[in-house]
Amino acid sequence: MTQACRRDYQRAQCVALTLSLVFRNHLFQRALKRYEETGEFQDRPRAGRPKKLNERNIRMLKRLVQKGERYSVGEIAIKLNDTLNSPVTSRTIINYLHRCRYEYKTKITKPFLNKNVKKNRLNWCLDYSNWTINQWKNIIFSDATCFYVIKRKNKTKIWRTKDERWKESCMHVAAAGGGGRVNFYGT
Repeated sequence: MTQACRRDYQRAQCVALTLSLVFRNHLFQRALKRYEETGEFQDRPRAGRPKKLNERNIRMLKRLVQKGERYSVGEIAIKLNDTLNSPVTSRTIINYLHRCRYEYKTKITKPFLNKNVKKNRLNWCLDYSNWTINQWKNIIFSDATCFYVIKRKNKTKIWRTKDERWKESCMHVAAAGGGGRVNFYGT
């Protein structure tokens, strides 16, 4: 079959598909022309708007976010714009951080434990690790909690991934004190 005959046959198939389906003929003609030019039916990649940040800039953005100081978006924008040819806005940085799976979350507050307290807790766990369930049933547990009368209401927020949740740099270590406190004991 010559090339001209093959084209006529393919065009006839396009017309037959147009009649049997609800699509217009020019859609099939365009797909056929694309196949002749590229050898594929898939759309060609479009140019679109160029990205503001390239891979190198995104790596630098991640480094700025993961630094120990945990900068805010405004501070990140200032530091990042110092190295870029065309500046980016804070909103652009937020969009890129979301693409990199970063979340703007409150730091987890945990009590300050020094080495002696950690050691005592570990020793207690090791001492009673071989107890049976019946031995634990004979123990009466009580609950003690402490409420601070004067406590900071504003929380420290940082950019972090879900995996970084329990990292030391993503936690706020709360020291005892900071105002009056009330202890409650229950059983």
